[in-house]
Amino acid sequence: METNNNKINRYILFIFAFIFIFLEIHALQIESHYKYDVPMCMFLLGFVYYYRHAIKLLWLHYLLFALFLFMHCLGMYELYSSYPLGIEYDYWVHGFFGLIIALVILRSLQNSKLQFNKMISIACV
Repeated sequence: METNNNKINRYILFIFAFIFIFLEIHALQIESHYKYDVPMCMFLLGFVYYYRHAIKLLWLHYLLFALFLFMHCLGMYELYSSYPLGIEYDYWVHGFFGLIIALVILRSLQNSKLQFNKMISIACV
């Protein structure tokens, strides 16, 4: 029987795969160099989905990861030259990724056979 977490992860995969296919078609039409980035984002989305059980991935973490990939792909619309709230878009995107990956690693380590302690949480940060 499939758990709710797995169902939601599958929905996230399909929704963002559809979005990335649309972005790839658009990147090809405007001849953006993102035509190479979007397939890589699709691969990463699938790769993380494939290993979701091994890393004990929560649906919220997967959604945040998919949103990071989407934010990265939006760079084809010249967002990397913008400064939302006075901070460069690049810092927003990669700072968001750092937060997400720390959450994923922390959860994975909490559920591993390693003895979890405060040092692991500090190392993730």
